[in-house]
Amino acid sequence: MIKKASLTTLAVTTLESPIDGGVVVTPEAIAVDANYVYWGNFGNPAGTSTIFRAKKDGTSPYVLASGLNGVTGISLDATRIYFTTSVNNAVLSVPLGGGMATTISATESGATAIVNDATAVYWLTSSTVRKMTKVGGAITTLSSCNGLAAKSPACGRFGYLAVDATDVYWTDEGTQYGGGAVYKTPKN
Repeated sequence: MIKKASLTTLAVTTLESPIDGGVVVTPEAIAVDANYVYWGNFGNPAGTSTIFRAKKDGTSPYVLASGLNGVTGISLDATRIYFTTSVNNAVLSVPLGGGMATTISATESGATAIVNDATAVYWLTSSTVRKMTKVGGAITTLSSCNGLAAKSPACGRFGYLAVDATDVYWTDEGTQYGGGAVYKTPKN
């Protein structure tokens, strides 16, 4: 006998209701902690992307950052939300309580997925896996489509990202000619 999982709708009307005159029109990324759900709104037109926070029951929605361009990925730790924007090709962060966004990198073409661990932030662009320590410093390219050419001749757009204690994993969506794959590389 197969058991069905019951699904609970998370106060959709509350989470999608107007907040400070804005409307969640295209949520692209989501993360949770012990008390809140956080999401990024891609936004349209440009400059209308936002990072929101609400209690897990959907109450007390709050705009943490606004005036962004194309939020596509978010990740959080105990104090900050890290996020990517694909329109202005940036990786940024903002305190969990809201405030001024800090730019980690402003030159990330097609920035999408983002994750973090205790010491670093990792993100994908359309064809690279990048890393920077949380205390700042140089941005490191851990892998690129060019470096994978021998393994995946139809290297396409990188899509999703995960990390564990030692490695970074990501998906390559391939192209219309195939070539999709899942890759991993050491963090260091």
